[in-house]
Amino acid sequence: MNPTITKMLDEEYERTLQAVAQAQAGSDEAQWQLKKLGELHRQRLDERKQNDEAYVQMEELTLKQAELQLKNEQAKESKKDRIIRIVLDGAAILVPVTVSSYWMAKGLKFEENGTFTSRTGQWLSNHLRLFRK
Repeated sequence: MNPTITKMLDEEYERTLQAVAQAQAGSDEAQWQLKKLGELHRQRLDERKQNDEAYVQMEELTLKQAELQLKNEQAKESKKDRIIRIVLDGAAILVPVTVSSYWMAKGLKFEENGTFTSRTGQWLSNHLRLFRK
């Protein structure tokens, strides 16, 4: 509620409380002032309850926004981790294959003239044989 309305409600409550204190006990004016005081008190409680509920809702909204932001950050980090893992797995496959193919090419180049033989051709023929007996 508007702070001005709250201030006016509090001032009216104080005036009514003073009027109840000054009225004679049991008179119609005292009973009317007590009813008015009770109604003002209920209005003040309702207003405070609404303010509290609004505050709680704002806090819940803030908390949900923070949770959403945290989930988004975690998703970004997870995506980065997956990309890094894929790159490392690819490198773990490509580096040995590249090095092996380089050394195989060197070994086969060495065996090209046939004067010396190495175990490269034998290893290659054992591992790349399509039909085995």
